[in-house]
Amino acid sequence: VFDKYGMFIRVLRPKLDPLYGPQGLSFHSCSQTLAIADSGSHSAKLFSVRELLTSSTQ
Repeated sequence: VFDKYGMFIRVLRPKLDPLYGPQGLSFHSCSQTLAIADSGSHSAKLFSVRELLTSSTQ
């Protein structure tokens, strides 16, 4: 995660559905959802940003 100035803040690592080769992403601001193209698993994955932020601090 980077702030609006491009400064690194933290790494988000989904615990239940890990990424094996993330290549692209898209963010939907209304739903706070992050879509990630994962080339390693040949899939696209959706993550709730709120859940990622909560799980990374525990």
